[in-house]
Amino acid sequence: MEKIKKILQFAMNMERQGQVFYGFYSEQVKDEHIKKLFSDLEKVEKEHYYVLKETYDDLLGGKTLQDISWVVDDNSKVKSPDIFTANLDTFTLDQNLSDITVLRMAYLIEHDFAEFYKKAADSIDEPSVKAFLSSMAAWEEEHRDFFYDKYQNLKLHKWDELVNFILE
Repeated sequence: MEKIKKILQFAMNMERQGQVFYGFYSEQVKDEHIKKLFSDLEKVEKEHYYVLKETYDDLLGGKTLQDISWVVDDNSKVKSPDIFTANLDTFTLDQNLSDITVLRMAYLIEHDFAEFYKKAADSIDEPSVKAFLSSMAAWEEEHRDFFYDKYQNLKLHKWDELVNFILE
């Protein structure tokens, strides 16, 4: 039980850090689509935090593993596919060069989150807890894959523009 509490504590901290990251960069990036995306992800990370906190609080309150609902509602705001509709086709490097770096940072954060949840799930024998952590990993993988695709697409399609921008 202590191992599960430590996993949840660490995960809550990660989700708070993600929330702070997206909140901060939603104000810093120049592209309006990325601003909206990051603002939405700030809310998602907050939801992730509260899912974890509720579970952690149940454990602290003396509930047993069997007394806790380890099922994550797939219909909740936590897994909203609407978030990942950002159109970055209008992205221009002359105004948004730093935004590419921020997208890469977001990818790396989400990658680390997904890896943490996967490893945490692998370290747990209790099937309901393992499934819960695997669901969290799947959400983070969805975020990671989105950022990776957008970053790679921008890098690939804007490479000439990037090189010319740097050389000017």
